[in-house]
Amino acid sequence: MGVDRVLYHAGYKEVYSCAMDIAVCILQYKDKSGQCLSVFVKGEELKDIVVSDWSNQCQSN
Repeated sequence: MGVDRVLYHAGYKEVYSCAMDIAVCILQYKDKSGQCLSVFVKGEELKDIVVSDWSNQCQSN
């Protein structure tokens, strides 16, 4: 199972994208006014996932 599915099944519905070759994902939160918080996480198993960075910029498709 990929890291994106692990996070999603653990309740993190805000998964925006995950890398295919390394265990790095972006979770994107947006409030009602459209302000963003992008959280960059790394780790292969839920117990090992840590926040590596964050940004208040929206990720674009």
